[in-house]
Amino acid sequence: MKRTEITFANVVFAMLVVFIHVSSEPITKLDTSSWQYLMVMFPWRLSAFVVQGFVLLSSLKFFLQPEITNYKKYYIRRVKTILIPYVLWNVVYYIYFCDREYFACKISDLINYILDGKLVAPFYFIIIIVQFYIFMPLWQKIYRVLNPWFLIGVSLIITLFVKDFTIPFMNRIPAYLIFWTIGAVIGVNYTTFKKYIEIYSKHIAISFVIILSIQMYMAYNLYVLDNKILYTNQFHIAYCISAIIFVLLIGRHVKSCIIDLLDNITFDIYLSHCLFLFLINEYMETNLVYNVGDFYIIRILFVYISSIIYGLLAYFVKQTIKTT
Repeated sequence: MKRTEITFANVVFAMLVVFIHVSSEPITKLDTSSWQYLMVMFPWRLSAFVVQGFVLLSSLKFFLQPEITNYKKYYIRRVKTILIPYVLWNVVYYIYFCDREYFACKISDLINYILDGKLVAPFYFIIIIVQFYIFMPLWQKIYRVLNPWFLIGVSLIITLFVKDFTIPFMNRIPAYLIFWTIGAVIGVNYTTFKKYIEIYSKHIAISFVIILSIQMYMAYNLYVLDNKILYTNQFHIAYCISAIIFVLLIGRHVKSCIIDLLDNITFDIYLSHCLFLFLINEYMETNLVYNVGDFYIIRILFVYISSIIYGLLAYFVKQTIKTT
């Protein structure tokens, strides 16, 4: 059974990922003292909670389910729905880059890109989530048994202080552990969580506005004044948690068949949108469109429309295959 707030959050996070990437051009080219830069920079920076949001949602959705005992079935499903599309899209992007002669085409390089998730920007999230999936039996034992506040406290300490973690298949986990843990705690205690966000909805909204304002102040200092404030990265964790909970709060009351449809194609949008971004960049540069504002509007329209159309086509093809 789909839950409205989770569906809404999943779609919002996917749309914001696209926004972050299509906004990279004006962020690097606009004058940082201009109002146009501020109009792009603030939403761009404030969107930077979506990877953390996806990690939290992935954990939340898993722990909403009864305890899994058939791990073979679980991992086969993850391979089919996550790993195979990920590998195929790595091949697509690699062929694209080789065709443009960005680098020499080597199978060994492609394999390395697949393993480290660095071929295109969004792919590193896949590696993060796969590392969490690898240890799913351990997470089940921990999160369904131990005290949730203890788990959150330990996870926060690890995320804040464990740096340069180099153990293979675990190196991405510390930086995102607090979000995975919060998602698990919410999933295990979902009825209680929904009750509390109903009761304290005003407090959550006010807290989010305050934290968002501080985040904007820090962003202005960092990206406009080039003045980094102490504990910016640490505060960003608080902002991410606040923003994710706020999106879930809003999502309780957003019911739409469009949101439901988009929820089915968010992973396809996530994997494909950078290809459409590269293609429109090529076209615009070939046709000598250098005005940053015009470039930005066209990028937004083309990338959103193309990736959504692709996602819908892929979804309907998969549904047709399932029913035949």
